[in-house]
Amino acid sequence: MPQTPHIERHFTAEPYESERAREVIEGMEKPDAEAQEVEDGLVTYGLTPEESRPVAAGAAFAIARLVS
Repeated sequence: MPQTPHIERHFTAEPYESERAREVIEGMEKPDAEAQEVEDGLVTYGLTPEESRPVAAGAAFAIARLVS
């Protein structure tokens, strides 16, 4: 592990853990907005809205199971 702080932060999990926690909280507080965000992201990758809706719904279900 590098001993320089500006490089060391790239090798720690903290930024990823805090982002994951933020996303889970967002999913709990605004599930419809979070599902729409997932759907929009999938559409940018080439799926149609009809194809992306079940995936977005599944993601919302997974977040709900994660926190319960």
